[in-house]
Amino acid sequence: MKFQVAAAMLLSASACAPMPPLPDSSGFTAAADPARVTAPLPRGPAVDHVRREVVAPGDWRSLNDAQSEN
Repeated sequence: MKFQVAAAMLLSASACAPMPPLPDSSGFTAAADPARVTAPLPRGPAVDHVRREVVAPGDWRSLNDAQSEN
């Protein structure tokens, strides 16, 4: 119980403390400048889609043997 009272006192004291000044916002406004010209994004997906049909499960042992290096 004493811990909760001490924590509540610390939280209430920190809530009444003045806030530090905010940093200069010139960097934020420069990034949001609509007059800056950027390169357009490429059109279309970055990866080609390969369509695969749903099939019944096959033999995993032969698939693993075909992919192994030995």
